[in-house]
Amino acid sequence: MREQIDYNEPCELPSHDQVLNLRTPTAGSHVSILKPTPELPQVATSVCPFCGKKSYSRDGIHPQCALNQADAARNEKLRASRKAAQKVEKPAANRRHLSKSCPECGTNVHIRVMACACGHVFGSSRS
Repeated sequence: MREQIDYNEPCELPSHDQVLNLRTPTAGSHVSILKPTPELPQVATSVCPFCGKKSYSRDGIHPQCALNQADAARNEKLRASRKAAQKVEKPAANRRHLSKSCPECGTNVHIRVMACACGHVFGSSRS
């Protein structure tokens, strides 16, 4: 049966020290003031064999790394053929930007010069 409670009887309240002892954790308790951090399972990520970084793709290699790996042999052949190809030598650029060549002697003179040293007069053929 339930005990009868006498409400006229004074009740005993815990002292301030007893309340503090209840609230402060002891050395062996597992109570923490900080919020608990969830323990999530670690997702196993694979490392890309081409670049060495984490890869989240299904095959374990980045798509761009797979393309680079597939094209590596072709790229090496192209580089070798470009090195072996003879470079076409361009004629020496002896003309200055603001110059014109004389049709009689072939020397380059400035655009504003109206007559060459050989005696040719520029613009005289205009009608």
